[in-house]
Amino acid sequence: MMRYLLLILLFCSFQFRAQSRIEAIVLDAETRKPLEFVDVYNSKNYTSTNSDGRFEFTTNGDTIKFNRLGYVSKSFAISAIIGDTIYLNQAAESLDEVHLLDKGIYKKMIDHLEDNYPIHPYKERFFLRAIVEKDGHITKLADANGKLERQRLLGDLKTDQRPRKNYTIEIENLRKAEIREDDIEFIFPSFERYFDLSSLIVSLSDSVQVELSNYGDDLVKLYVHKEASEAYLIINTENYAVEESYIKIGYPDAEFETGKNTENRTLYNIFHSFYKKLPNEKYILIKSFHEAAIECKYENKMFTYIQRINYLSNDHFGNFEVNRNIRAKKDIFNVGTKYISGFWDDQNQLLLTKEMQAFIEKVKAGDSDFKIKSNF
Repeated sequence: MMRYLLLILLFCSFQFRAQSRIEAIVLDAETRKPLEFVDVYNSKNYTSTNSDGRFEFTTNGDTIKFNRLGYVSKSFAISAIIGDTIYLNQAAESLDEVHLLDKGIYKKMIDHLEDNYPIHPYKERFFLRAIVEKDGHITKLADANGKLERQRLLGDLKTDQRPRKNYTIEIENLRKAEIREDDIEFIFPSFERYFDLSSLIVSLSDSVQVELSNYGDDLVKLYVHKEASEAYLIINTENYAVEESYIKIGYPDAEFETGKNTENRTLYNIFHSFYKKLPNEKYILIKSFHEAAIECKYENKMFTYIQRINYLSNDHFGNFEVNRNIRAKKDIFNVGTKYISGFWDDQNQLLLTKEMQAFIEKVKAGDSDFKIKSNF
């Protein structure tokens, strides 16, 4: 009996592979600057680099891949990785002459929108991070994990309208903290507002002039700029799908608007979105980023606020229930989900930077001179 049991144990030992855990940073090979939004993945697991270029990847697979549009992809055996730095080389980009958009590639992209993107309901799991900095210092942080059902991904190109009640949201885990030194409260956008903005597609008139350049295999980049604003699309020339969209809108002449006890003006908005093709031939929003800068006058003082929101999604078209526990119009910070330390310690999608770690420690320590809110 003991020999039989031993044979079973030996046999079962071959069914499992030890997990590998990798913590590293991805840099541009030429500039040595950190690269954000790099896909880090294999057939079993996925994550993405943060604003510091850092990632944490845990897998029982034996390979790891790195991919970022505009860069040459890399693939390694886990055992072959030495050190904690990965370098990616920029893909060759050749600039063509300025073109007038009439019936060219942009029109083909528009004509293929419904072929390339979901127009029927689908589900996904997500991680979302919203953060505010006041004059370079973090004052507010909200990390959320949950499930989302969309009725459709993209809105109408001209009006950006989507179906009413387009989003059903279930928040499963939340980590949030805020430190206020004065009576100024920075309000995050609602989930609905952010989800709408994160899947914007650049709308260009027929007569606009763009720079058209090759952007790697079967990809072209359409770039347009005007004064303080710029935008680009990375389009796949085989199926005319947008794989990356970037919009920056600057407001150099914006005037201050009077609020309850402050005067404010927006300096710029950035919307940066990445799309991925699934086996069902549909492109979904895999990750997105929003940044806005706001100047604020309060009691004869001037402050600059920077808001950043990151979104990562996975398990698209998954077979799971989404049980709504918040309204889509709810402010991202004002969700009542409890903090579960074990979940946030184990997850590897929203890594904390050193500044974020210091901010959280400051919140936990408490300070009677500040107004502190958190769910820790």
